[in-house]
Amino acid sequence: MHVIAAETRLRDLLTARAAYAGRRRRPDLTRIGRRHRLDAAQVRAASAVASTEPLVVVEGAAGAGKTTMLAAAIEAAAAHGRAIRVVTPTKKAADVARQELGVATDSVAKLVHEHGWRWNRDGVWTRLAVGDTDPDTDAAYAGPAASARLARGERIVVDEAGMLDQDTALALLTVADEHGATVALIGDRAQLAAVGRGGVLDMAAQLLPRVHSMTTVHRFTNPAYAALTVQMRNGARLASLFDRLAALGLVATHEDTDALQDAVACEWRDGDALTVATNDGARELNARIREERIRARRVDDDRTATGSDGLSIGRGDVIQTRQNDAAVHVANRQTWIVQCVSSDGSLWARERNARRRSTVHLPAEYVAEHTHLAYASTAYGMQGTTVAASQTVLADTMDASTVYVGMTRGRISNRLHIVATDLDDAREQFVLAMERNRADRGLLQATAAARESIRGLVTGTERRQREANLPDGTRFNRDLARRSTPETGLGR
Repeated sequence: MHVIAAETRLRDLLTARAAYAGRRRRPDLTRIGRRHRLDAAQVRAASAVASTEPLVVVEGAAGAGKTTMLAAAIEAAAAHGRAIRVVTPTKKAADVARQELGVATDSVAKLVHEHGWRWNRDGVWTRLAVGDTDPDTDAAYAGPAASARLARGERIVVDEAGMLDQDTALALLTVADEHGATVALIGDRAQLAAVGRGGVLDMAAQLLPRVHSMTTVHRFTNPAYAALTVQMRNGARLASLFDRLAALGLVATHEDTDALQDAVACEWRDGDALTVATNDGARELNARIREERIRARRVDDDRTATGSDGLSIGRGDVIQTRQNDAAVHVANRQTWIVQCVSSDGSLWARERNARRRSTVHLPAEYVAEHTHLAYASTAYGMQGTTVAASQTVLADTMDASTVYVGMTRGRISNRLHIVATDLDDAREQFVLAMERNRADRGLLQATAAARESIRGLVTGTERRQREANLPDGTRFNRDLARRSTPETGLGR
């Protein structure tokens, strides 16, 4: 009942905002757009984000320049005296946005937490009133800190909004309504969905008369590959898409898992993104790559600590922190390069791929419980990352969104690794993965999918019943035609 009530309330809040779509004047961003070198779609999207419309949705393909567009929108809004607050579904994404935009950012969960929302023991959001005892601190809740207070008319931008879960979105929209704030959702439904109940971006897009779409890709140095990523995003002509990837030398087949892991470990270079299907797969590849780096004397194996994955960590290793910790100044899925291992098992590490590289000290307890090697990661650890080169290891547990995320991280190169007997086998595996969609997009979509499945079963049953009543010769001829192939010459 909670799931139904939450989704219904969320849809009601979005519907109320969508009713005013297109009724507000949007600022002219012609001059700002030229300065930021925006294309026409980016200019339109930035203008919408900088406007006072209660609800805006912007969708952009991987590498379409959503961050550049948002920077222009922030500048335009400031010129009109309006504030934009950027929040994201994860702390890591907030840190990336802060580095790229140069503005204060935080997670959606942190913002609604400041406004009294807490998870109870049943995993349900509840709301504290001022004066209530805060279960996190056992002190009286005093309301949001000054930095979290919303001004009337302030724009809340949710970046990576495809990953926003329904409960957090409901809390955010409730807070926005209370303070008269406007909301803009920026994301990509082709990339990863929420870990919990999702479909927030889908709901908003369906309710609005217009979604601002950015499909011109700017990230990749090869225009031919940029076009293929758009085809990948749309799920179009998958077999021919695979053949084009193979023709560009971006598909590597391997006879077995050991051969694949050996090849990937040898190919991995500092700064590469390596996307795998599972945490277990990441652990195996992390161990292989670390062995190669020890042999190349890029990692010191003399003094080590042990991470949460049970693997050794030494100076030069790439690691990932897996729990937000304000005291240690780290975020979940943030990556680091180890600078020093202390005798007590604690680490000194600097942030990887950051413009301003910060250094942190990770206590031994945090290392043992919440830190592991990060040469390879699942797609959830990779989304939002942009690097020079990327490698993706295909597995039968992957779906279209995880493959798409993995294959769009690298500006220069994106290679796909598959255990396959030949290219035909590899093509079949790729097409099957790209046809899968495991995202939770809400009850309405799940219901529609279930009805479609039932309709297909009913249609198949009716067809079989009709054919059962056909004369034997007619049924034989139809079966023969269905089995016909050019090679046999049977049938038509």
